[in-house]
Amino acid sequence: MLRLAALDLPGPDRLYVSGQPAPHDASRDRMLTMTEPELRTELESFLRGRGIEPRPDMIDMGMFVLLRDHAAARAYRRTEPVKIDCSIAVLHWRDDPDVSSDELEGWRQYSDSVEFRVVDGGHYDFIDGPDELLRLLTRQP
Repeated sequence: MLRLAALDLPGPDRLYVSGQPAPHDASRDRMLTMTEPELRTELESFLRGRGIEPRPDMIDMGMFVLLRDHAAARAYRRTEPVKIDCSIAVLHWRDDPDVSSDELEGWRQYSDSVEFRVVDGGHYDFIDGPDELLRLLTRQP
């Protein structure tokens, strides 16, 4: 959003954040500290948790994406919050073992309009598109 503003391009009306600490607190993300074997195990566990028996080629493809995503996330560091020109909806998953509601509080420093919502489920349950999440995403700010 900062790059959009710098290029004088319109930004969104609302930013939705799901189970992620604010950028200046990103170093707390457990997954960013995982080794490649730990990430592989996490990916296999994630798939099994959804009833999918992971195949080696599927895991390799997922790891290709995950490793690059994590490298980009590790490289991006914001030491200080910056105000953005839109409201923020911060979603906290009630059963998320990785991110507590306290770890999401840093988002308050990014906008004058920050709404916190607790959604039933765990860290990865957004993938299943629960009705409660869909209602939140489709309502007007």
